[in-house]
Amino acid sequence: MNKYFNFEVYTSDPITKTTGWEITTLSVKAESKQEAKEKLKDYPNFDVIILYNFFHEEEESSNFLQTQNYPKFKILKRL
Repeated sequence: MNKYFNFEVYTSDPITKTTGWEITTLSVKAESKQEAKEKLKDYPNFDVIILYNFFHEEEESSNFLQTQNYPKFKILKRL
């Protein structure tokens, strides 16, 4: 099982680079919350962290998981 840390983040517009463009919920594979924060910088068009949600364990190998947290946790996309 791999540890994932779930965050709500803003991304930048990929064309204009306008910040605060879209809100995305991501889980980042890491050993610690601090390491996950650093790895977020590698996510395409990452802008800023809005909030940290929780950590979870998954039998996944992707570095990033786009998720839906409400009404029920679900992995939408693996990156």
